[in-house]
Amino acid sequence: MLAKVRGLKADGISAFMYTGAYRVPPPTLTGDIQRDLAWIPEVIGLGEIAISDHRSSQPRQDEIERLVSDTRVGAMLAGKRGICHFHVGDVERGLEPLRRLLSETEIPADQVIPTHVNRHPALLEEAADYALTYCASVDVTAFEDAGDGLSGFDAVSRLLELGVPPERITMSSDCNGSLPEFDAHGAYMGMKVAKNTTLIADWQRLIHEGVLPLESALGLISAKVAWVLGLHTSKGRIATGFDADVTLLNSELQPQQTFVAGTCIYDTSRTE
Repeated sequence: MLAKVRGLKADGISAFMYTGAYRVPPPTLTGDIQRDLAWIPEVIGLGEIAISDHRSSQPRQDEIERLVSDTRVGAMLAGKRGICHFHVGDVERGLEPLRRLLSETEIPADQVIPTHVNRHPALLEEAADYALTYCASVDVTAFEDAGDGLSGFDAVSRLLELGVPPERITMSSDCNGSLPEFDAHGAYMGMKVAKNTTLIADWQRLIHEGVLPLESALGLISAKVAWVLGLHTSKGRIATGFDADVTLLNSELQPQQTFVAGTCIYDTSRTE
């Protein structure tokens, strides 16, 4: 992972990574979460730790608290946000581990973000209450096949209906990630690879159907994401001194050109 991130950087593309994985204790590069964050510039957080999922390592509450604490201290040493990114499964516990974390410790809400909160309707309702109760951010996944859950479009629409401000919502995808399939009895059936088209399609629909104006919708995939990750001093908006990473869209919100560090790396006119 680190080699890939540094390869992208060598090509002029800014790239970052999380240390860790689904399981607890998480794998690290240096043998310690704090050292990974303090010593490796590309590491900006920990994730995605799986909770409330039959595929997780069933971490105890004290283990979750220690992981977030270690991430926070390591990030402080390096001047980073040190986000802890939590994969939330579809079992009944839902966001309870994160509620306990924020209620029973001194960890601030901006230290953690749950993703896949639109996995099913009840979890999304809980995510809305979580966001409003703790002034926390939640991440909606643009699922290729939502199944029993909600699409990215439907999830953002519902969160807004429930009173969650757009500043507390981000959108992401599992692009190129593994998508295991299970039958109605929970038996493993096979694996697919997530596509890279669903996120922009859901995002475009939010604007086309008037759910959010363009300037607010942009935050879901740019400014708000940069803030959540602690990259808001150099990314997420067009301003003097910020990274010149810009994508130009046409009137239909289709990408036309992408500039990285001021250099055009993608141009539809060159591919037609």
